[in-house]
Amino acid sequence: MAHGLLGIRLYDQVSLRNVEIKNVHSEYSGFRFAQDKEGYNVIGQSLLLENCYAERATNIAVTPMYYFDRYQEVNLIGCKSFSSVPNSDTPQGDAFYLKDCKGISFTGCSAAFSQNAITLEA
Repeated sequence: MAHGLLGIRLYDQVSLRNVEIKNVHSEYSGFRFAQDKEGYNVIGQSLLLENCYAERATNIAVTPMYYFDRYQEVNLIGCKSFSSVPNSDTPQGDAFYLKDCKGISFTGCSAAFSQNAITLEA
């Protein structure tokens, strides 16, 4: 098992358009952008995700569908997130989770079947 798309230490002019990831395992993210080192000054920058789609395989969600750790200038346009399956008894997980991020823009994004649509952690 693995994340749908894993970006590590990405910096400047990263653009993903019309990427669709389905049947994501409960312990993985559809889109995951992170740093591989600790430290406040270790950051990534300038991510654009446009018309991207992530869908969970089951109604169990341990990790968010979209996860960003220490990125600045994050722009999400028309992105969709389904953190658990439709019509589940208890929606689980976060659709979008941003940790220690700056300069975030959401335009026309949607989240369904999620416990939390957007979680921001400073």
